[in-house]
Amino acid sequence: MKPADLQPDCKNCQALCCVAPPFAQSGEFAISKEEGEPCPNLAGDYTCKIHDQLAEKGFSGCVKFDCFGAGQRVLNGQFKGQRWRSDHILAKRIFHTFFVVKSLHVMMAKLLEKKRTIKDRKAGAFLDKELSELDRLADRKETILAEIDLKKIETHIGEINEIYADRLIRRSNE
Repeated sequence: MKPADLQPDCKNCQALCCVAPPFAQSGEFAISKEEGEPCPNLAGDYTCKIHDQLAEKGFSGCVKFDCFGAGQRVLNGQFKGQRWRSDHILAKRIFHTFFVVKSLHVMMAKLLEKKRTIKDRKAGAFLDKELSELDRLADRKETILAEIDLKKIETHIGEINEIYADRLIRRSNE
């Protein structure tokens, strides 16, 4: 797992971030949108009609959003380029898988960030192992991803981050 693997590739994700997640009208979103409902600013070619003006038009939440590369991974991996617009049942499956893989990618990004701060080789190797496990899990079939306990994995990753944060604080105070 490399940091580049966690970068969004908007040209290869069919604008999942503009469809899958819901958002409520707020300071970050000019309108409300239900989960699975395409944003009205989404064009037929999966581009944003107001991309150059998102913040000015009240969509700063879109500017801040990061899928950490989950969109293209799901569409090119588990769904082999299938289009969510072709079938509403397929769309629901893609969106659910996207949410799970995005969560795993967020956890990987946190571990990579922690790894950058660790000098100890054993600790680095441990973090590499954890990253590899998350990476392998993110490649699993959608049926397996649908069954995983994200809360349990998030708790485990949180504990790892706390352990290494405590070690860094102790070392900096020595």
